[in-house]
Amino acid sequence: GDLVNAWEAVAPGDVQTPREVYDDFRKLGYDVTYFRIPVTDERSPKEVDFDTLGHYVTHAPENAALVFNCQMGRGRTTTAMIVASLLQVRKRAAAELEAAGEAGGGMGAGAG
Repeated sequence: GDLVNAWEAVAPGDVQTPREVYDDFRKLGYDVTYFRIPVTDERSPKEVDFDTLGHYVTHAPENAALVFNCQMGRGRTTTAMIVASLLQVRKRAAAELEAAGEAGGGMGAGAG
């Protein structure tokens, strides 16, 4: 594709921060939550960033859609998506193990 140089007029009301977009959706009745974890591009997230992400992922409703983005959509977005996916797999596996233990008469790991 060719790069086309074009200018489009934008009024101040046409531009919103991500928080403003989520606030507008909330006003329309959507059950959305916005949170931001500031991580510098090309830097490793801090341990507290992983803790914060982990809290939100593990406490999200089962059917929640989680949306991740950063300015470039590469490093930080991918890191958050992978961590969230691993935490969701762990959360589901724990729930399955718990359900299996309840179905088996309450015998958990190490019981015998």
